[in-house]
Amino acid sequence: MSESHVKINVGGEKFIAVRPDLFNVAGENKLSTVFSGRWETFLDSDGAYFVDYSPDVFMPLINWLREVRDSNPDATVPVTVKDEYRMAWVKMMRALSFDLRILKAAGIKLADLCRAGFSEEECRAAHFPGDYSIWRDEKDDAIMPPRTRTTRPPQAFFM
Repeated sequence: MSESHVKINVGGEKFIAVRPDLFNVAGENKLSTVFSGRWETFLDSDGAYFVDYSPDVFMPLINWLREVRDSNPDATVPVTVKDEYRMAWVKMMRALSFDLRILKAAGIKLADLCRAGFSEEECRAAHFPGDYSIWRDEKDDAIMPPRTRTTRPPQAFFM
């Protein structure tokens, strides 16, 4: 791995190069750990790390981290992600172990966390603002996640 940048293959559709310390902007998470050099990781045939997400989901993370890095430390920097990919983005952030406080700083709302499968307890522990009655309002299927899942939530693994 080069000290100046790492190459990332995003879903087999896009290659990007970023400084490995970009992922430290948001505290400890799976990406900051992978690119820290503390773990042996496997590169693909092009010498890139493979991230199993669509560029439409992953690239808003990269752009948001750059904005956070370049902003005042106390600034709230809303993430810019297309509406049709918002839930996938929130689920990706969970799978990559980003802290809920990071999602709050990205402008994610409590209802989005509920839809993405976060528990009320997790959100309360992170002092997430909002109306917590959404977990008890089982009549609103647009807010409540289904009781039984037919598919597993997406997971990202690095090659």
